[in-house]
Amino acid sequence: MKFKIKKILSPRQVLKAKFSVFMASVVCVFILGSSYLGVDGLEYNGEEYVSTKTDEFERGKIVYFGNNVEVCDR
Repeated sequence: MKFKIKKILSPRQVLKAKFSVFMASVVCVFILGSSYLGVDGLEYNGEEYVSTKTDEFERGKIVYFGNNVEVCDR
């Protein structure tokens, strides 16, 4: 007697499920990675340097990441 597995999901549904699991794992890695690596400041010779710059306007703000030329110039 052969054992046969009945397919429940279509190939498209399987692909969507795999993609959803992949994206959920990417989000989890991003959140965990940013919590461990999310130290925004750098301390050098007693001075604090920040790798973000925020420009605020009436209707919102713009946050620039990695705009830290002070550290590179020294």
